[in-house]
Amino acid sequence: MSWPRDDAKLDRVRAALADHDLDALVVRAPDNVLYLTNYWGMKGYEVAIFPREGDPTLVVMEPSIDDAERNAWTADHRAILGYDPADPRPPAARALARAQEVVHQQGYGRVGLELSLGTQAADRMVGEPTTYTKAFFDAFDGAADATPLLNACRARKTDQELERMRLANAIADAALAHVHERLRPGMKESEVAALWEGAVHAIGVGYQNRVEMARGIMQPTPVGQACRHRCARPVLTLGHHRRFPHPLKTHRCRGPGDAIRALRAPAQGSAG
Repeated sequence: MSWPRDDAKLDRVRAALADHDLDALVVRAPDNVLYLTNYWGMKGYEVAIFPREGDPTLVVMEPSIDDAERNAWTADHRAILGYDPADPRPPAARALARAQEVVHQQGYGRVGLELSLGTQAADRMVGEPTTYTKAFFDAFDGAADATPLLNACRARKTDQELERMRLANAIADAALAHVHERLRPGMKESEVAALWEGAVHAIGVGYQNRVEMARGIMQPTPVGQACRHRCARPVLTLGHHRRFPHPLKTHRCRGPGDAIRALRAPAQGSAG
């Protein structure tokens, strides 16, 4: 179900690299990897090396090679093992070493990293267990902060990105309707969350034969509280005006006066 390569988007990124005198981007936030390669990583250890000229490279976990070859726009896939009996380092360190290897082999002089990244989307495991250490950001001498560059590029949507967002929002809307039909006073917010997350996954995977993967994230929040999380998947917010935001679904019961909102959209490739 891979989308055709979005050359309008990628050419914009390459033009921005030229404007900032950068040879390549080295990104590891799942939403930026997805943005540049069309690959949504499973565990968050993936790294994309996107050059101003030439073909990009994707560092990917070995069990995910088939998935990457089916969905990613990249042809150069450098596999790392999640567990390597000959290398006691964690997978993130092996991914970094492989990314450094690519940068050195290709002769990229000045690279851009996500040095000021404040938030990021989750990987497909719907969590963030793979926050990179300072060693990743110190590993490329003279690296520039490419976060503003990426933000500026991502703020302008191509026709393909708009179509992906429409699909994602249709899935989120269908899941919300599924929950609405089943809501009952006194339900725990964890029950409501499970209904919606399950519907996103069940409805979204294979949606119109155009969506490879759909996952949902839920977050309770008061009515009127703006959601500040930048996600590649939807956030469902629940709450009463007397409650403060809380990132977990709890045993608290919901009833008349509570509101439910669905924010963002759950389709592979819909990262904003």
